[in-house]
Amino acid sequence: MSRQNLALWALIILPLLVSVVANLVKAGPIGVACSLGAAAFAAFGAVVSDVSSAVLRERAAEVTATDEKELRRVAMADDLFDTAPSSPSARSVPLPSAVASPLRGLREDELVALGADARGCAAT
Repeated sequence: MSRQNLALWALIILPLLVSVVANLVKAGPIGVACSLGAAAFAAFGAVVSDVSSAVLRERAAEVTATDEKELRRVAMADDLFDTAPSSPSARSVPLPSAVASPLRGLREDELVALGADARGCAAT
């Protein structure tokens, strides 16, 4: 265990032990129980942070140089609020002028019967 870890554990344990002793002398068993609950909560927090940091280190080790390059490219991309993206891949593809419509190919009387305008194919 490194000196830094020992110092951190001492900063967690020593005040809690002092609290338990002080509560034992003055407050009685309820104060001791509260101090022990605080100690258990502190230990739980230490275990959770240690386990989560270990998992994060493992996940970070899985990132390859290619992944890192792609992540940096995405992170440094255009402004998300920019209305005109500069990268060609992000530009929208224009739709063809003759978009397929279920009304195309119908005769004028059929369109009128359907209640649609024969010139613009818009419902009236």
